[in-house]
Amino acid sequence: MKKIISFSGKGGVGKSTLLILMLKYLLEKSNKLDILVIDADPDANIGDIIGKEINFKETIGGKMKVLKNKIQKRQIPLDVSKDQ
Repeated sequence: MKKIISFSGKGGVGKSTLLILMLKYLLEKSNKLDILVIDADPDANIGDIIGKEINFKETIGGKMKVLKNKIQKRQIPLDVSKDQ
């Protein structure tokens, strides 16, 4: 199985545009492909671009933002391990 993986952390470099162009190409090439798109940006806009409504709190970026806010508000003790 062939895999294509791409990621970048810098903003404004065309990540979303490149993703959509790659997705369009792959879908036109074959409708039998299993494609997983992950957008970990808390301000994710991929759903807007492809016309799908995405529940922000169910995204990786959304979960990270909620966790960060809880830590900053001291709702999660700093001595809690990741396993708890």
